[in-house]
This record gives sequence, structure tokens and C-alpha cells, in this order.
Amino acid sequence: MRISSQVRIQTSIQYITRRFSQEAKDWLLSKGYNEEISSSIISVLKQSGINPTTSSLSNFGESGIKALADSIQHKKAKDEKPKVSVTVEYPREGISNQIDIREGDTLHDASSDEEILSKHIEWACGGNAACSTCHVIVDDDHYNKFSPPEDDELDMLDYAWGACNTSRLGCQLVFSEKCKGTTLTIPDQANNMF
Repeated sequence: MRISSQVRIQTSIQYITRRFSQEAKDWLLSKGYNEEISSSIISVLKQSGINPTTSSLSNFGESGIKALADSIQHKKAKDEKPKVSVTVEYPREGISNQIDIREGDTLHDASSDEEILSKHIEWACGGNAACSTCHVIVDDDHYNKFSPPEDDELDMLDYAWGACNTSRLGCQLVFSEKCKGTTLTIPDQANNMF
């Protein structure tokens, strides 16, 4: 009998949660968000531990909901970009791995998805070409397939440890389809001026 009561309570909670979620979704639809974005907002809130109700949505305010919707659309657009496979070598550890980088992204952008990059590259300036901690060496065959470095990047490469003719800053290296098959070598050390 006790289990039956617990099951009924749990079933009631699930029903109420679904009802509140549907009401919240309907509220988003009434505000002009499409079905996909409305469902995604509800899903993100649930994953964040927030019970999606019309009240919790209104607490975010229109600008907060718009920012969340914009973020979801940006992530969706980013996820749909084609990817370029490159090899990254870490000579200090004697390892290499293949990573996929979205076209139009930099190595810095890819580091949020690739834990091993974050482990080996410091990104001291946050990807703003204001240091040389993301110095990488591009293989000779692919160096000219990237856009040429700008003056601020060349200035920072003057401070890079072990810089050579095919050195680049990973935060400025924008990948495209023609960069497929590139091999990047992460130097053994980095000069951090911060």
C-alpha cells in the first residue's frame, strides 16, 4: 500500500512537471519563439535544474530569454558547420591525436571541445593575439593554406619559444576545408609574459 502511494505521488509530480513545462513552452510560442527554440529553452532549463514554468521564464525577463534563445541558435549553427580533421603532435609527451575543428573556427575555439588542447596550450590572453602561449608550428605543406598572419600576430611570434618559418598563433589560425590534413606541432615550452 505504501509503494502505491509513493508511485501515485511520483506520477502526480511528473504530470504537474509536464503540464508546467507545456505551459512554459506555450508561453514561449506566444512570445514568437518557434517550436524548436521553445523546446530547446525548456530542455536547457531542465538540464540546469530549473523547473521550467511561466513564472521561472518571466523571472529571466525578455532580454534573458532572448539571450538564451540566441545562444541556442548560435550553438545550433556552429554544430552544423562542416569540420576539418587535423593532427596535433605533442613531442614532449611523444603523442599525437586527430581532432575535428569546425570550418571558420580557430584552434582556440576548438580547445573548448578538445580537452587535450586545453591541457597543452595555455591561452594566457584568452585568444586575443596578445601573447605567444598558443604558439604552434604548422607543417610545411599546409602553412600557405591558411590566411597570412597579420602584424600583431607576427609581433607576438617574436616572443614565441622555438619560433620558426611556419609558426602561428593558434588563436589566429582560422580553419577551412583546404586546411584538412594539417599537422600542428605544439612546442615543448611557451613564453608567458603575463
